[in-house]
Amino acid sequence: MNGRLATRALLSLATLAAAACVGAASPSASPAPATPTPTPPAARADAADAADAADEEAVRATVAAFFAALEQHDAAAIERLVAFAPTLLSVAPAAAGAPGPQLQPTEWKRFVASLRAATRAYREQFVEPPTVLLDGDLAVVFGRYRFDLDGAPHHRGVDAFTLARTAAGWRIVAIADTRLPP
Repeated sequence: MNGRLATRALLSLATLAAAACVGAASPSASPAPATPTPTPPAARADAADAADAADEEAVRATVAAFFAALEQHDAAAIERLVAFAPTLLSVAPAAAGAPGPQLQPTEWKRFVASLRAATRAYREQFVEPPTVLLDGDLAVVFGRYRFDLDGAPHHRGVDAFTLARTAAGWRIVAIADTRLPP
């Protein structure tokens, strides 16, 4: 699959995940925009590139803030970074004799409660710069990560964060990850 098809496939999957999270919620109708003043194509491209760069930086900052709050066990900060109770899903290798991988959903309230009760040191970080895909008000951050527990490698894998632009800025709506031995 070429890069463009892979990007479209990943955005399509992220869109489906975000739609599943949102459920029946529908966006409020907005008034029809005023008739735009024509902008030269080069100026539109420059403005779009600048907007994309700003959005990409804001998306990266949201995920970085999530990792920092996780490390500090700051459940309140994490809850400010999400749009609502996001979908959390881990995919682990198949257990011996199992027909496929283990899908491990985590309820948001359980995740937050475990973070508040945590006594061990957490550290999650990308091991290389993640890929950020943007399409309007939807973003996906996809990258290899490492999770340390009490300073020692615990597991590794790939994180896939889906974010949506809200009135309050970019917010996380879903997190999926793979979990492999360190």
